[in-house]
Amino acid sequence: MPDLTCVVVHWNVPDLLADCLEGLRAEAERLRQRGLAVELVVVDSASRPEVRRQLEVQTPADVRILWSDENLGYPRACNWAYDVSDAPRVLLSNPDVLYLPGALEALMRALDESPAAALAGPASWWDRERTLLLNPGYEEDGERIEQDAAARRAGAWPDHALAWQRRMAETAFAAERRPVQMLSGACLLVRRDLVDAAGGLFDPALFLYYDDTDLCQRLRAHRMPILYEPRAEIVHLFNQSRRSDVADRMATSRRHFLDKHYGAGEAGRLLQLAAASVPREAEFAAWEVRDLGVAARPVSFSWAAPGASLFALGLNPQIVPAALARCPRPELSPSARFWEQLTPGPYWARATDPGSDRVLAYWKFVKP
Repeated sequence: MPDLTCVVVHWNVPDLLADCLEGLRAEAERLRQRGLAVELVVVDSASRPEVRRQLEVQTPADVRILWSDENLGYPRACNWAYDVSDAPRVLLSNPDVLYLPGALEALMRALDESPAAALAGPASWWDRERTLLLNPGYEEDGERIEQDAAARRAGAWPDHALAWQRRMAETAFAAERRPVQMLSGACLLVRRDLVDAAGGLFDPALFLYYDDTDLCQRLRAHRMPILYEPRAEIVHLFNQSRRSDVADRMATSRRHFLDKHYGAGEAGRLLQLAAASVPREAEFAAWEVRDLGVAARPVSFSWAAPGASLFALGLNPQIVPAALARCPRPELSPSARFWEQLTPGPYWARATDPGSDRVLAYWKFVKP
């Protein structure tokens, strides 16, 4: 029986998968040198025929492939590999994750040293240059919806957004392991016995999204710690196998999650509350947005500040959740490689004084 099964769910991104497996195989070898038995499994979820032929040629012989003729979605694909394995610990991974040296060993150590913990997750950089650090996890539960609604009623969304940023930064840039409410399912190390005791891995009724939200909610209900381990580092290229129906999938999964945990009636109320609580861009007028328009080339940011600043980049005007960067100088220039990685759409960015939360500059742009 292996000590660890590493599972990567794949759909039509074979080159990303190859990069993911290169780092993951090196991490597995580090563990084998410590005497642990590690197996690597890829679940191919009905990729195109030409992509499957590429996988057959390029996938290393020590990696097992489970071929599905149906696109299972991420939760069911993970569940399949999880059920096939009998390892006491299982790593679940997107294919757009790059494993940095020591990441897997640090995650294993986190669970070794915290026997009550059910999950451990890494620090996730958005870019290969390790400039922008993604938020480890963002709760989408009823409590968070109520907090957002209270902020909207009080006209306090700008301050509410900055409070969220402060909490994200405290966690994301933590130097030591710490318990958290939520971790992203893009890379999770699972302790099987505890997860099974909390109802199993992912809800098979979900296709994409909210699988990690549901799992973490169940674990919190069972008082099982969820650990963020910043000494484990990955690069999560994020949204590289994005589907055209992402908005519909997310809405369907959100409704299922809220129905399941709060009941249909309360779920309906929470959804209405959430829809009414989304702030408009005009509510952030005090930040004096700089509209950069449609940006066909990489955008560079600069602002006036006497010392270090905190830079945030996100997909909505409040920039919650966000990717965060510590800037020793009042400037940030994302690389051309990161720019190519960004999916098309609108983005917002913000620079703040980390000591006072004073907004130094605020931008919006569209990646065509």
